[in-house]
Amino acid sequence: MKRIYLILLFLISLSGYSQSQVLATFEGKVFNKKERVSGAVILFVHTSHKATTGPSGYFKLPNIVPGKYLVSVTTEGFPDFLEEISLTAGNNYREFKLDELSHQLKEVIVTAEKRETNIQQTPSSISALESKAISDAKIWDIKDLSAIVPNLYAANPGDLRNVVSIRGITTTSYEPAVATYIDGVNQFSLDSYISQLNDIERIEVLRGPQGTLYGRNATGGVINIVTRQPDNQIKGFVNLDYGNFGLQRYAAGVRTPIIADKLYFGVAGMFTRKDGFFFN
Repeated sequence: MKRIYLILLFLISLSGYSQSQVLATFEGKVFNKKERVSGAVILFVHTSHKATTGPSGYFKLPNIVPGKYLVSVTTEGFPDFLEEISLTAGNNYREFKLDELSHQLKEVIVTAEKRETNIQQTPSSISALESKAISDAKIWDIKDLSAIVPNLYAANPGDLRNVVSIRGITTTSYEPAVATYIDGVNQFSLDSYISQLNDIERIEVLRGPQGTLYGRNATGGVINIVTRQPDNQIKGFVNLDYGNFGLQRYAAGVRTPIIADKLYFGVAGMFTRKDGFFFN
């Protein structure tokens, strides 16, 4: 019995030692030209790994699986910093130098290549709209993108089934020439088409043939729609809009963590109606 107990202790200690060797630790400092920056948020994009710098600008993120990650650094008064890094097992050290807000544009993350990349490093013709731009421009329907996205035209006869054209490539059949994806799900035909937008995080418009990555119906291009995802913060919204021709639009949503870093809950809904333009 004593021998079995010693073997179990040995295996447990060996497992702990092996795990400590496999996992990575990411630490470093954030500073600008003059001083170290406190309160900066270091986030591994689309993961739960997150840290905030202290008064000395130091941060530390333990227990990370080695591999490639997109790391963002955000803080008030500086543009968002984004960089792809590779972590190896053990300690990894990195210093981030932030520029003044007036010297750099905000970096944009897109998933046009089925993975998170910087839009400036993505070899495709892309127009990307973030949530604030979508809200400011009142993009309520896919056809509204025609006003701000180059080479794109979309319209419908009143039934909300948009016919979309990119660079003049279109079709009026039930098999569209421009594919529309919502959170990775293809809207295969006009009968399954969801054109109204609500609680959107980002819209990416890819111009030109995209069949290699997106398959069927992508001869003209792709409209990739990404909705907001819940995280460890409780968030919600309510929108009430009225307009001409009897337009009524009500939208609401809430996102909240159930178990931090593991289980989340999010729901959003919308109701809209509008009178016709003339009476028969």
